[in-house]
Amino acid sequence: MKAKKVTLQLIADHLQVSKTLVSRALLGKYGVSEEMRQKIIQKAEELGYTFPAGQGGKPAATRTNIIVTVIPRGYLGDQTYWGSLLEQIESELQRAGYSMILSPVSQSGDQELPSSIKNRQADGILLLGQIAPELVLEIQQSALPAVMVDGNPLSGAKLDHVLADNFVGMKDITTAVLESGHRRLAFIGSPAFSFSYAERWRGFRQAVDEFSLSRQTRIDTQHIADIRGDHTILEVDHALSALLQGSAPPTAIICANDAIAASLLFVLKSKNLRCPEDLTVTGFDNASASEAHRLTTIDVVKQGLAWQAVNLLVQRIAGISFNPCTLLVSGELMRRDSIFPMSQ
Repeated sequence: MKAKKVTLQLIADHLQVSKTLVSRALLGKYGVSEEMRQKIIQKAEELGYTFPAGQGGKPAATRTNIIVTVIPRGYLGDQTYWGSLLEQIESELQRAGYSMILSPVSQSGDQELPSSIKNRQADGILLLGQIAPELVLEIQQSALPAVMVDGNPLSGAKLDHVLADNFVGMKDITTAVLESGHRRLAFIGSPAFSFSYAERWRGFRQAVDEFSLSRQTRIDTQHIADIRGDHTILEVDHALSALLQGSAPPTAIICANDAIAASLLFVLKSKNLRCPEDLTVTGFDNASASEAHRLTTIDVVKQGLAWQAVNLLVQRIAGISFNPCTLLVSGELMRRDSIFPMSQ
């Protein structure tokens, strides 16, 4: 006869407690007395409950209550986006009863596996941004639960992924510009730079196509495709010059993020051009500089990204098994003063 599978519910039934209490005890979370926690762990072991190694599930007695957060070293200088996201993640981890170890890595493929992961001195891993594919696959092979946050989808990496809804966000902000009467638009940002940029470019194109079709009107668009997240002011200056030299230059420039938009505003000022009177400019991310510039942008809700990522990771640590999933966190259109209303 096939042995009955030992589940959290079975453990709960034996002890006459709730399944939720059993789950919290095996996770080592607050709200469970130490006496009850040890009682639940003992009963789980007696019944032969399997703490899946592949999912990272293990009794509280062997847990470290530590999460390693892996982030490209170059991101640490960006306090407005990545710094803010790290603060939110640390806050959510503390709320769940975990401490965070920050592990900066190189974006090249020659990075060794961080020692805290190699020696399994953590319960789980959060991977932020564009981590080298070789390192992502090596981390997956460590068998520690891992969740990607705002990174690039990777073939062969069967990991959960939490992202801002870049496609819908960019579609919303582009539509807002079109509804303000603009019919000559440009997009600045390299789709090859990151998955987020590619999705924003896709959202821009979709908004233009849908608006053009629904209004039966022509929309002229241009694309400067070589501006990356690590751009220079000089590159943005050259991009603007290229856009303005034609006979019908754009009246609005949609930027892939706030950093590009801030650089563009700097270049405009150096040329004695005004935003929005001479040129409409929008961003994406709602970085601190965007409010200072009164820039219309999309607020990437970092608290939502952090909450979803930590919640997913906690479930994986608990040994809860489900297919790897991708969660999209909706952003919010922040209407400020950088869109000029054109006459119809």
